[in-house]
Amino acid sequence: MLNVKIIKKDALVNNYLFCVSKCKRVMAIVKANAYGHGMRDIATILEKYCDWFGVATFNEAIELSEILNHKKKILVIGKSENYYQLIKNRIHITVDNIEDIHTISKICKLLKKKAYIHIAINTGMNRIGVKTVEEYKAILDEIRINNSIVLVGIFTHMFDGDKKDNHNINQLLEFEKYVNQTNRKVLVHIGGSYCINNFIPSYVDFVRVGYFLYGYGNECVKPVMEITSRIIKIVKCNHGENVGYGSNVLKKNRTIAIVPFGYADGLPQRISNKGYVLVNNTKCRIIAKVCMDSIIVDISKTSAVVGDTVKVLFDAEKIANWAGTSNYEVLTNFGKSRTKSLII
Repeated sequence: MLNVKIIKKDALVNNYLFCVSKCKRVMAIVKANAYGHGMRDIATILEKYCDWFGVATFNEAIELSEILNHKKKILVIGKSENYYQLIKNRIHITVDNIEDIHTISKICKLLKKKAYIHIAINTGMNRIGVKTVEEYKAILDEIRINNSIVLVGIFTHMFDGDKKDNHNINQLLEFEKYVNQTNRKVLVHIGGSYCINNFIPSYVDFVRVGYFLYGYGNECVKPVMEITSRIIKIVKCNHGENVGYGSNVLKKNRTIAIVPFGYADGLPQRISNKGYVLVNNTKCRIIAKVCMDSIIVDISKTSAVVGDTVKVLFDAEKIANWAGTSNYEVLTNFGKSRTKSLII
């Protein structure tokens, strides 16, 4: 395989242990194919250390449960589309309204099984979550009279966690109103990663972490993923010749290399003519447009030959800056890359 996704086990474990050192416990977020890293690889490495995993969808939850041999706790953080299968597989469910409770209750009776739920609290992000204490109390009352529903946890999400400002303080003060209404046997958790940089109230049992796990956002963590490809062809081009799609006329003689990795593999087309890759650890500029299945790079100042290694992903932050987007988008886009996965 020409393209290889390298997952660095030591970096991932280092990042996880760093996060745990900053808070009591961690829920590892492995949604979106573990931020593009590969859910199977990441979960397999972390299962030795972590008891809680978070995903975004029903399909992710079922796949992860099978990967972990049904031995770990998995929470679908968001609205679920298949309560039947989630209850059947003991996967934890997020709810944020009393109608959810009614629907889940009916399915529990049908299956003769219990449902394990977490109530989302809206403290200002306005994405999901209960928005008033009165509504929350009504949900709690409904759960108390329903033996088939087990309230495992309540949670909120910090929408401005990377800043130490009043947003965080106000969210936590709002969240505490709901915590005070709750039996202390219920787990309390917050997310995301940047929470561990700030004050964590004593009532919080764990923090949901994704971004830091994968090596970004904090100087104490290390990037977990690297993607390499290889040169498949070298072409000597003269001044005045065109290279790639569109009008990309060379202003002087160049030696170019074709690398079989393009936007279908997750490399943003927005880095055309301004990003670079590493060929034998030498910076080589991407020239012309990023193609669906390949890029063209300038290797004029190297002695590279066909077959040499090319580091396509070595720093998601650089790619994000070139593309005018976020590290999150860059990393998750690499989840669709047609690569062989290698854990080292």
